[in-house]
Amino acid sequence: MFCQSSIYRKTHEHLSRGFNEANFEKPEDFQKAKAVASLVRSKETSEFGLSFWHSTMLLLNRQKTVWLRDRPLLWGKLFEALVVGLVLGVIYYDCDPKYYLRMMFFSIAVFQRQAWQQISISFQLRQVFYKQRSRNFFRTISYSIAETVVQVPVNLSVAFIMGTFFYFMSGLNRGFEYYLVYLLILVAFQHAIGAYMTLLSSLSPSITIGQALAAISVSFFLLFSGNIILAELIPNYWIWMYWFNPLAWALRSVMLSEFHSDNYTVKQRDTNLNSFSIKQGYGYLWFGVVILLSYYLIFTTLNALALHFIRYERYLGVTGKATKTDADEDDQVYVQINTPGKGDAGVNSAAARVKGGGLPFTPANLCIKDLEYFVA
Repeated sequence: MFCQSSIYRKTHEHLSRGFNEANFEKPEDFQKAKAVASLVRSKETSEFGLSFWHSTMLLLNRQKTVWLRDRPLLWGKLFEALVVGLVLGVIYYDCDPKYYLRMMFFSIAVFQRQAWQQISISFQLRQVFYKQRSRNFFRTISYSIAETVVQVPVNLSVAFIMGTFFYFMSGLNRGFEYYLVYLLILVAFQHAIGAYMTLLSSLSPSITIGQALAAISVSFFLLFSGNIILAELIPNYWIWMYWFNPLAWALRSVMLSEFHSDNYTVKQRDTNLNSFSIKQGYGYLWFGVVILLSYYLIFTTLNALALHFIRYERYLGVTGKATKTDADEDDQVYVQINTPGKGDAGVNSAAARVKGGGLPFTPANLCIKDLEYFVA
């Protein structure tokens, strides 16, 4: 009956005209249809609808929109950086060099607290990622790159605001090159510790466990940074934590940068650095920057692998099982019937086999025109 209807004839006429722009009412409709056709062809060769580059750029725009929508978070980070920079600058205004280790320690360690916020943000985004990744919306590596890159402008702004006020108020070397080195070390540590906290959020089954792991990690980083316990006083069985600690690498680098400036003589430099148990040479400054950037890349890569291979999509707990009743059996109706052909419409209805007491019926074909689907 459908083949003899007017809807079938009109649909067949539209299909017989071919796929070109002249057969569409608007150019936008042709572009949409062309995009859908391209998506269908790409699905034949890959499980993903978009290429790696297009998928990554699309996710970058989406993550940027997500961050820009959260105005309180953005303005809160910038305002916090301004307040913390001013407070530290006032506390250590024109500080004596013998307190530089403690001063630098607080200026760097404050980024651990800011990175701690990333756990809550990543947990909220992770549930959306699980749903979309399981349906092949995008590649895991594309999502990881987008999530990492979109945070760079925010981190640079926070480090610049806080570091600038603190650096010039605390009486450190006013040379521009030393100021740039200080900002570079801050940014490297900021990204390394942020990537580490993001990794914890991907490895943890719940936000409570993630926060607990972050608290333990921050405690060890603070304790074995070389400030609370000097490096030469750390027991041999814990010295590995000192060399693994990203906070210790950042603190050592900024101290070497400051005391190798022209403000200090060789004797003053050696005296101050030895009092802080920093006996490494100037080369360790850049070695520390390389280590921090390596941590950033390693933690980001591990985060992508954790998102891809570790999934916490099911709730683990005690659930009550509903009692199976006869009404549930009656609801499960299955009708097995052959698809009607050209000349056997209505013939197979008598031969239909019914399970569960359902009524036999003849399947109908639906043809939908001008169907559009948008994901907001």
